[in-house]
Amino acid sequence: MEKLDPSRNGIFATVPFLDAKLRTCLPKLQKLDQSRNGIFALSDIAFATVLGLPKMQKLDLSRNGIFALSDVAFSTDHALTSLDLSGNYMIALFPDLFVQLPNLRELRLHDNHIFTLAPGAFRGLENLKSLTLAGNKLSVPVAEPFRNLTGLLDVTLANNSWVCEAVCELLPVQALISARSIYKQQFLCASGEPESLKGQYVENIRIPKDDLGCLEPEMFPEMSGRSGSQAISATTLVAALAFLCYNLLM
Repeated sequence: MEKLDPSRNGIFATVPFLDAKLRTCLPKLQKLDQSRNGIFALSDIAFATVLGLPKMQKLDLSRNGIFALSDVAFSTDHALTSLDLSGNYMIALFPDLFVQLPNLRELRLHDNHIFTLAPGAFRGLENLKSLTLAGNKLSVPVAEPFRNLTGLLDVTLANNSWVCEAVCELLPVQALISARSIYKQQFLCASGEPESLKGQYVENIRIPKDDLGCLEPEMFPEMSGRSGSQAISATTLVAALAFLCYNLLM
């Protein structure tokens, strides 16, 4: 069996029947569709079993009720190339969440409730080719989470309510867009200060660097060969607080 589709069955756990014994019966399983069930959390044991299948390549967990991912949910070595988590209720992406997925090529995260991307959220995904984050609740344009996605060919960030201000914090985002054209017309300002920024793309905003005393942004090491520490931004602090709250609730 190469494809298993238990979708739309009201299952409330991640493939609980895939225990160690049955793994030996599914050595050729390549695609598992668990979409449109009632999964709200990922069982670490069951999920590790799924990802431990030697030929598993595509996993669809879309349209469930998943609100958080365990930091060890992806800790098993595997060959997963496509992961669909769209249409769930996730609110944040924490550091190193996908670091154990080095072979991932497609990551679908659209139509969640993600409001923050922590630095290092996509660490380890240098081979990723397609990323969708459309239809979330992202509001602060940031560049750092995307710094290591050097193999990315397609990205979708539309339908997020980006809040733009003509201040120094937008310079790293403009540098990212300048270095990688795939980010053009992805950061559309839903509001801003001054109000005239509403409806503009970040790359078209003129930032008077001399007047504001802005420093030139550090280009990403993978793109420019330069390195350096980056200042802690408000977005980083928000992500840290969200990460702390998440661990207190677990």
